[in-house]
Amino acid sequence: MKFGIFYEHQLPRPWEADSELHLFQNALDQVELADRLGIDYAWEVEHHFLEEYSHSSAPEVFLAACSQRTTRIRLGHGIVLMPPAYNQPARVAERIATLDLVSRGRVDWGTGESASRAELEGYGVKPADRRAMWRETVEQVANMMVMNPYPDFSRTTLGSNPPDATDVDLTKTHISGSAEINLYLSERRRRRGFWGYPSARGEMPRTRGGFRVLGVRSSHRATRARDDTARREAASRAARRSREIP
Repeated sequence: MKFGIFYEHQLPRPWEADSELHLFQNALDQVELADRLGIDYAWEVEHHFLEEYSHSSAPEVFLAACSQRTTRIRLGHGIVLMPPAYNQPARVAERIATLDLVSRGRVDWGTGESASRAELEGYGVKPADRRAMWRETVEQVANMMVMNPYPDFSRTTLGSNPPDATDVDLTKTHISGSAEINLYLSERRRRRGFWGYPSARGEMPRTRGGFRVLGVRSSHRATRARDDTARREAASRAARRSREIP
């Protein structure tokens, strides 16, 4: 059995001017201690617009900082939001490969679709399209890191996005990290060996190609509560701004 630590960077109100500074510095200290104690993994989420619930909007920066304060603990994205409106596919490949190099091969790349309406709608992602986006971008980002040359790829499920934001032409080279980067699929439910995200009919796609499963469970009730919190925060910010206008 292996053990890990998992960070959302929650920060409930009330806030002081240096609250986020202390939050991140304490987390870095904790990861450094976990490395010395023999903990196997440090996982970091990616969330946007979810004040208090999670202040982890740039996990690649936090994990890169962790890599320079540790020597053995594995550093995991739990998860990278894969719809291209969040993260352009070629940039994901570049960031994962670079993190793998600066950490000397300790990266675990978790992938997922995104869940909350606050984030999806904030980035202009249609909830009905997110699964197809995730499937396609995970495959192509993995190809970018191993295929040499990487052929041009015309996307089929992301036609609503501008071509220059989704089409990738890297025919001259591929994006490389170390010999092995573990790829994880985020898991919502499990039924008789079927892992991954549920389809519209409820069955579970099997993982293929050596994918591991990263179990991050979140009930529909929890997701709705998170969306409600984000809406209340947005309304509160709007009210504060209106009071500040003379």
